[in-house]
Amino acid sequence: MRALLCLAFLPGLRSFAPTPRRHRIQLKSVEDVHGDEVLAPTEELSTPSSDFVSDLRKNATRQKHAIGYGSSTTYDKTSLTNELPYASATPAQTPKRESRVFCSRDLKLENIKVIGYDMDYTIVHYKWREWEALAYACAKACLEYLGFPVSDLEFDDPDLACRGLVIDTERGNFLKIDRHGFVRRAMHGKRRLAPDELEELYGRKLVDLRDRRFSFLNTLFSVSEGVLYSQLVSKLDSGALVRDASPPFDASKVSNYADLYRAVSSALARAHGGKASPSEIKEAVFADPARYTQREPEKLRRMLADQRRSGKKLALITNSDWWYTDTMMRFVCGDDLEPSGADWRDLFDVVVCSARKPAFFTTEKLPFYELALDEVGSRERVAGSAPLLREAKQMRCGRVYCGGSARLVEKLFNSKEDELLYVGDHLFTDANAVKASMRWRTALVVQELDLEIRAAATETRRTAQIDALLGERDNLESELNVKRLALERWDQDRQPSPGLADEAHAEEYRRDVVSLRAAVKQVDDRLEPLLARVGEAFNRHWGYLTRAGHDDKSHIARQIEKYADVYCAKVTNLDAYTPFHHFRAAPVDLAHTMAAVSSPSDL
Repeated sequence: MRALLCLAFLPGLRSFAPTPRRHRIQLKSVEDVHGDEVLAPTEELSTPSSDFVSDLRKNATRQKHAIGYGSSTTYDKTSLTNELPYASATPAQTPKRESRVFCSRDLKLENIKVIGYDMDYTIVHYKWREWEALAYACAKACLEYLGFPVSDLEFDDPDLACRGLVIDTERGNFLKIDRHGFVRRAMHGKRRLAPDELEELYGRKLVDLRDRRFSFLNTLFSVSEGVLYSQLVSKLDSGALVRDASPPFDASKVSNYADLYRAVSSALARAHGGKASPSEIKEAVFADPARYTQREPEKLRRMLADQRRSGKKLALITNSDWWYTDTMMRFVCGDDLEPSGADWRDLFDVVVCSARKPAFFTTEKLPFYELALDEVGSRERVAGSAPLLREAKQMRCGRVYCGGSARLVEKLFNSKEDELLYVGDHLFTDANAVKASMRWRTALVVQELDLEIRAAATETRRTAQIDALLGERDNLESELNVKRLALERWDQDRQPSPGLADEAHAEEYRRDVVSLRAAVKQVDDRLEPLLARVGEAFNRHWGYLTRAGHDDKSHIARQIEKYADVYCAKVTNLDAYTPFHHFRAAPVDLAHTMAAVSSPSDL
């Protein structure tokens, strides 16, 4: 008889509920010279397959060690939010722009046999401001318990941090970098760095995310962490962090910006980890899921049912523990709205919780257990009770598992590589790791797209003004440069140019150069305030998620294009497309081909 283990004796299991960390525990990642995360060779987990309990406890300990003090750790305006070719649809059938699925690499759903779904921020669509306000409060409570002077802090400006930023933990600065790795905007605490400060600190520096001083915020779970850290940086600068602290605060452990960042990150990890703070995140969500999530049960059920009707196999693969998964899935799938006996598990062929991603995708042999739900009977969550774990050797349809690996999913459905699609929200865990290790196709849920698309629509007038002024400056500078060169030829070698044949002409040119420089300065003065406001309808501090300034892509936009074959604001956006749809990537023009199209007469 196979052994049965009780989850009630696995305190570490709860640490796999939605985590904001960048998964440095099971897998070390590095970044290429442009800041793209790539998988580095790592050692196989040494935990014996027979000791799943020990493995879970080790991971939980590493996440929650040392209470409060953790270990260190040419923009194309039609590119990311462009209208996709929608070959088989009439205009009336085409979804609204914010409800579409966008394509970076051609994807033919008809060729997909298996679709795997993440849960948090994917199937479960959190109201991120409410969720992050809750996470902020829990992390703040943890820091207050340690004596940090945080009682006066509030989650009143969530725009201080956003996905896609980079934290320079050495200087305590938040950075917005472009696709090339150059810093385009920066803040220290609540203060935006002036252009001359930005030039002095980062003007010649290419941000290399392989450097441990930099931390990339690549998930919405990072917002609360970033806001709290930004506020505490200001307290550290003013001396209030130490002056207003109370026991058992240890000033020696937060003497610099890097130490402070580790303290904040550890507090947030504990807030997400279960019994970690006076106000536990999951308990609050359990009590009132409607407050923290948006649900579209009819659309979600129809989407999943249609995908199964088309012959696809569906898997739910989440890092969250069973109780949290079951509670949230019952709510978002609307089990309470369906006829008696409805069960969200009937929408999936297999369910994997406590998956321990990214190791689930990057490590082939990992222990896994089946939840013996039938032997417990009731699925109601009762304090101190838990379903049993039954040791498993292979996956079977209709079952719920803890742990395991992606290879088991491939074997279960007799599929591999580009026959499988994984849908998630985390750039590294759900896209990079999946593509690099398994060669599965990837779909990314980027909740902010909805707001970004609507914000861009409100800024069309300002965008047109900026484009017009840039064109005017280009014309002025072109004329200025021609006259400057003509003067250089004349002054140095008395070489004439068209329009400049003698000293009288040279004097006229010199006056023109002065006038043209003044005109360029006037255009720049008009441009500066307009450029500073680009994207403020989306985020007043950082502008658009996918853009770095007016004319370039951000670093996170480059990563989305590289690692996500398709992407959308909500997972239910897929409901607007048939399970056989062919997503086609928008045409990509290089600079020389765009120039050829704009000036065909020059060919």
